[in-house]
Amino acid sequence: MTKQLFYFSLLFFLVFCSKISSQNIKVIDSLLIEIKKTKNDTTIINYYATIGSEYVNIDVVKSNYYSKLVLNKSKKNNYRKGIALYYYIKSKEFYNNGDYVNARKYIAIGKKIIKDNQSDVYLDFCYVESLSYLLSAEYKKAIELAQHTLKSLRKGNTKYNQIGRLNFALSNSYTRNNQMEKSLEVLPIAISNFRKAKNGSGELSCYIELYNVNYLLGNDLKAFNAIVEALGIYKQNNLNSNSFLMSIYYKLGECYSRKEDFQKAIKYFKYALILNKEIKYDFEQATILGLLAEAYCFSGQYKKSIETVRLANKNITDDKLAIQFSYLLNAKSYYELKQYSLAKKYIDSVNTNIPILKREGINNNSKKSYYELLSLIQSKLGNYKEAYLNANKFYTIEIEEKKREKAKRIEDLQEQFESKEKDLKLKNMLVYRQKKELETLQTNKKIIYLSTFIFLLSIGVVLFFIFYREKNKNNLLLQNKNKEIEKKNSDLLRVKDGLR
Repeated sequence: MTKQLFYFSLLFFLVFCSKISSQNIKVIDSLLIEIKKTKNDTTIINYYATIGSEYVNIDVVKSNYYSKLVLNKSKKNNYRKGIALYYYIKSKEFYNNGDYVNARKYIAIGKKIIKDNQSDVYLDFCYVESLSYLLSAEYKKAIELAQHTLKSLRKGNTKYNQIGRLNFALSNSYTRNNQMEKSLEVLPIAISNFRKAKNGSGELSCYIELYNVNYLLGNDLKAFNAIVEALGIYKQNNLNSNSFLMSIYYKLGECYSRKEDFQKAIKYFKYALILNKEIKYDFEQATILGLLAEAYCFSGQYKKSIETVRLANKNITDDKLAIQFSYLLNAKSYYELKQYSLAKKYIDSVNTNIPILKREGINNNSKKSYYELLSLIQSKLGNYKEAYLNANKFYTIEIEEKKREKAKRIEDLQEQFESKEKDLKLKNMLVYRQKKELETLQTNKKIIYLSTFIFLLSIGVVLFFIFYREKNKNNLLLQNKNKEIEKKNSDLLRVKDGLR
């Protein structure tokens, strides 16, 4: 798929996310049943607010009806949160209609009413406000708002759904501000929070965004794995959303187009178009038709490509970049069909200098395709000088791209070398530390053994000294007793002699 069409599909994905997440009539029906079961006014107001929020994307008249119920009942019960919820519903209405200025006005009023920056309602306000800046192309404001809100959260805040949404908005803002790596850092956080909240549609949206970022970075395998994971989540959660499924199918088609497996790509693009007919979203239909036309063209089905481009152009009259792309496709198809005059007509209609999307590589890719095809057509028409000049322009861009690729490859290799060198130094340092630790351990063991030996020897000496002293003492006592006995014996002998 060309990057031109991709960026437009990427931009409008957020609009889909805001619409498909609430298309659940079952939720509304269940809430209406719950309302009949309770007499608690605040509970009823909260239920009405949820219903009104759901109807924003389905039926504006019913959304207005329930939002007024919320406002009137909240004022009657002096329920501040209910009044804030009214402003939340109205801000969503403006947001869905593309009136982001008024959406932010209502958000500002609602935030002042609710005050508590840790509450779910306040965080929902911040989420919609961040998206409004994002869709107004004020990416830095969107990033700053989402970052500030997330940093202000206290530890242990369990508003997982709101935290997931804010991280999702932050990721989208990073992507559109060309900060892809940061987007990839934030998305797992959003996915984790949506899982905790058991929000399947939120988790699915994250995987689609993960696909978008990896697709832009050229990480084809990661992009493919992300969209396959998205399809798995869709099935596991029984989401029953044609918008989600359509988005998954045409992104699968993109993956297969990039793999040059055009038959599978065509199959999934057709699936997506069938679902689009039920949604009736013209711009997305034009995007898918453009992708399908490209798959037809590069699979050699040139007549089908031309017919598909004609259908796509019905809905892109104001989209100059998409029209430019369609002219290039038609020029290539007619060239391959050997209708060189018609090919020249379409190639002359291509304006390569429209700076609609100022992203690196997009205009250069357009120019390169343009000059290459124009050179081939001129050559077939016998205009060899013009063919040579245009071929030279094509090769100039090609050489510059090769130089950039070479410089990037050298830079990557240098980074890899430095990284490996750092790893080697780190490993050597670890080995040295381990050696030192082992030596220290061995030294400590020797000290312990020596200390133990000295201790035991000291105890032995002390015991020997005590034993020796006791033995001498006993010998002395024994000698004294012997002397006494001898004296007594001599006295006894004298007495006997006296008696004789």
